[in-house]
Amino acid sequence: MNKAISQKTKGKLTKKELKQDKLVELAYKMEHLYYKYQKWVLSAAGAILVIVVAAFLINRTMKSNRIEQSYQLTMAKMQYSAEQLDAAKEAFRRLVTSGSGTMAGEAKYFLGRIAFEQSNFSQAADEFSGYVKDFSGTPELDCAAMAGLAASYEAMGKPEDAAKAYLKIAEDYPKD
Repeated sequence: MNKAISQKTKGKLTKKELKQDKLVELAYKMEHLYYKYQKWVLSAAGAILVIVVAAFLINRTMKSNRIEQSYQLTMAKMQYSAEQLDAAKEAFRRLVTSGSGTMAGEAKYFLGRIAFEQSNFSQAADEFSGYVKDFSGTPELDCAAMAGLAASYEAMGKPEDAAKAYLKIAEDYPKD
């Protein structure tokens, strides 16, 4: 019977004779598309690989930077606790200029405290208001910076500004 079918089709096999295999067809189509778009496929795979490696390296660098900033902040706090205010001020200033986020904000807050302790009340007010403007987000430090700002105004002889700052603290932090 196969001879009869083959003779009708002049030696060509029909789909029935081949018993069509969808998996083989799919594999053939994929191979054909791969070879047709080989440069594009390889470029896309290379780009994905580059993105993954870059993301890994950036993440690792950022983690390393956070660890370094944390160390610098701890060392600056130790200098502050040891009353080495000039050294601490310089270390905190470096953190504010080179860092970002919570650690830079905490350094800015400590710059205000140092200025206040050195009786430089206008500088303290600038540092505390700079913290509130640029770094607020940690409730405890926010409240402390506002209190430092109010105390700075009070020490500069600006009772109206001090009262406004104290009222803002009472409104924003009623439990504190």
